[in-house]
Amino acid sequence: VFAGFFWKQANAAGALVSMGVSATSAIIAMSIWGIGSTPPIMIGVATSLVTLVVASLITSAPDAKQLSSWEERLSGE
Repeated sequence: VFAGFFWKQANAAGALVSMGVSATSAIIAMSIWGIGSTPPIMIGVATSLVTLVVASLITSAPDAKQLSSWEERLSGE
C-alpha cells in the first residue's frame, strides 16, 4: 500500500496479492527461524515488493480519470 503512493503503476490487485504472498512467506519463515528473528521480516518485505511489482505489471493500470480524482482529493482541492 505504501508503494502505491510513489509508483503510479501499482494497483489494488497487486497490493492484495502482495499482502497474501508476503504473509504466507513470513509465516513459513517464522516456523523455520522462530517468531523473534529477523529473517521472516526480511523475507516478508522482499516477497511483498517483488510480488507487488510483478502483479501490478501483469494486471491493468489504474484508470487515469479515477487516479486524477484520487489525487485531487488527496491534495485537498
